[in-house]
Amino acid sequence: MKNIIEEVALTGMEGQERTLSPERGLEIALAALTWLAEHTGLPPEKLVIGVGQDPRLSGRMLKISFFEGLVPRGVTCLDLGLASHPAMLWMMENPEARDLIPQTCHLGVLITSPEGDSHMNGFRFYLPEGPLESRDVFAILGHAMAERGCLLYPDTPYQERCEIRLGKKVYYTTERDLTQAYSDYLIQRYRKALSPFATEEKPLAGLKISLDAGNGTGGFLARKVLAPLGADISGSQHLDPDGNFFNHLPDARDKGARQTMSMKVLTTGSHLGLLLNCDVSRFTAFDGKGFEIHDPESEDLVDDWLEEALLRILREKNQSLYWMDS
Repeated sequence: MKNIIEEVALTGMEGQERTLSPERGLEIALAALTWLAEHTGLPPEKLVIGVGQDPRLSGRMLKISFFEGLVPRGVTCLDLGLASHPAMLWMMENPEARDLIPQTCHLGVLITSPEGDSHMNGFRFYLPEGPLESRDVFAILGHAMAERGCLLYPDTPYQERCEIRLGKKVYYTTERDLTQAYSDYLIQRYRKALSPFATEEKPLAGLKISLDAGNGTGGFLARKVLAPLGADISGSQHLDPDGNFFNHLPDARDKGARQTMSMKVLTTGSHLGLLLNCDVSRFTAFDGKGFEIHDPESEDLVDDWLEEALLRILREKNQSLYWMDS
């Protein structure tokens, strides 16, 4: 079994019945709460859960389902907005995140389907020690399939954390821009790592990097990280989050998208090309000659890999300048 829940979340697909409805989302939220309370030994009012999403059209609906299940039971919920897999890992695992995301989460939830069609969606779960393993996800699903009476917290004693606005129930949550916080962290990290080979403020000045986010979450990497570091990102495409995925599926393994990105690198004269999946959990990369240099089946984190790739490019660039000066 995979360590991610993925189901059909939108109607209208021939031969595919929707199984991930708002009601199903609520059941999974209550099941996750039951599992987390058992895992931590803490009551709901002592728990903090952060919930992010990718741009899929059903994402907001499922996020509200989670808040409906958690907030009235006393859980402190952080609305993390659009978020990526690497950002969720960073928030949950690294002490550096405490400066930018002050509240420590006991559980992170990312509403996403990494490579699925636009009608698919699902859930990834994260603990401070890392993503939930498949057996833990199976346990959550087991709670979700149980009768409501089997859940530890069927009551909603914290109704004051909700209110009716314009005929709709609104749940009190704390908004945190996880993508911006993670981008700020990456800028500081890359500046420090690249400083021996380039100017500290704009270490990527003179480099052209093309990125295809497939209209998933990863466009921030070009606009909020690479461009502020000085890179020319004019060869990038499909950076705007759009859950319709009109251009191509956000799948780094897609053969057509890989061929297109390879040609994009060549025609724009880019030093590096990146093709991301929807939640940035997988990617592939291309060198300046259009050759693929990263396996899209790998589970490498793009932030770690990109740091090494940028260091290599700057070293080679400096060596070339040295030989030209000699």
